[in-house]
Amino acid sequence: MALDPDAILKVFLAEASENLAEMESALVVLETRPDDRETLDTFFRMAHTVKGNAAALGYPALGELAHALEDLLASLREGKARAVPTTITLMLDTVDALRRLVS
Repeated sequence: MALDPDAILKVFLAEASENLAEMESALVVLETRPDDRETLDTFFRMAHTVKGNAAALGYPALGELAHALEDLLASLREGKARAVPTTITLMLDTVDALRRLVS
């Protein structure tokens, strides 16, 4: 059975769009509940998925930016940083940049 590159790309684009929308939703929650561990974990998983899928499909810029976001989220999850307004703005800007790369 041959792999269909167009079908794989369609699935990737749909999943990436869904993950980016979930990331934005997580950021809305973090604005009022910056220490919400479940939201941080969900956001981290979405960034990790985007990173992994981008790397697997040969989109290094997308994967590297998602990796940088994942590193920031790891710092938040570990308590080394806090989701203050400037951090949330940075993460929103990063999600926007990821969206542009996906398109």
